[in-house]
Amino acid sequence: MKIKKSILILFFIVINLTMLAETPIEIINKSRDVIKLNGVEMIISLITKDRNNNVRKQKIASISKLYSDNTEKKIMRFLYPTDVKGTGFLSYDYEKKDDLMWLYLPSLRKSRKIAASERSKSFMGSEFSYSDITSFKIEDFKYSILGEENINGEKCWKLEQKSKNDDIADDYGFFKKIVYISKRNYMVMKTESYDEDDELCKVMEALGIKKIDVKRNRYRATHLIIKNLDNGRSSEMIIEKIKLRENIKDSYFTTRFLERN
Repeated sequence: MKIKKSILILFFIVINLTMLAETPIEIINKSRDVIKLNGVEMIISLITKDRNNNVRKQKIASISKLYSDNTEKKIMRFLYPTDVKGTGFLSYDYEKKDDLMWLYLPSLRKSRKIAASERSKSFMGSEFSYSDITSFKIEDFKYSILGEENINGEKCWKLEQKSKNDDIADDYGFFKKIVYISKRNYMVMKTESYDEDDELCKVMEALGIKKIDVKRNRYRATHLIIKNLDNGRSSEMIIEKIKLRENIKDSYFTTRFLERN
C-alpha cells in the first residue's frame, strides 16, 4: 500500500514539473518581450574590424517607440564619419508580419524600401545584418530545447531555431541558430548561426546587459559583438548613452522625417 502511494505521489510530482516547464515558444516570446521599452533614445557606436585589424568607427543616434499592438518603430541616423553622416534607417518591427524597412542615402536625396528578402544583407558595411537589428516572425522557425549551458556566468537554455524552408533561410541569412537565453532574465546571451551546410558561420555575444526600465523589468544589451567566421571580420555595437523617453512624436517614424537633412 505504501509503495503504491509513493508511486502515486511521484507521478503527480512529475506531472506538476512537466506543467511548470516552459516551452521553447514561451521562452522565445519572453526573450522578445524583456527588451521592449515604451520609448527610448540612444547613442550607439558601431565598430568594425577586418582580419587585418583595420578599424572603421561609426556613430548612430536612435529613437524607438513601442505601440499598443507591440509594434516597435525605430529610426536611426548616422552622425559620424563624414561619408555616412545623415544616412538614416527606419523600421517597423511587427510581431505577426514582415517588418518594414527603409534606408535613406543623402547622396540620392530619397529613401529606398528594403525588401524582406534583403534582411540577410549587411547593415552599413558591418557584420550585423538587417535581420540582426530588427525582429523576426516566430512562425518562420521551428524551435526545440537542446539543454542548458553556462554563458558568461549565466545559466541559459540552449535552444535551436531552425528555418522552416530554404526561402526563409535565404531571407534571414541562416539555416539555423543555436540561441542561449538566460534563465534569470530571459536575455539572449549568445547566438550561433549555421549555413545550409550546417557549418557555423557567425557568432554573436552580449558582453554587457543593463536593466533599463526597473518598473517594467526591461533590459537591453549594451555591448554586442558579432564575429564572421567565414571572412574573419567582426563588428561591435556599444550603447554609449541610453535614456527612457515618453510622448515620442509619431511623425519621427515616417519616410518624410527620415529624408530630412
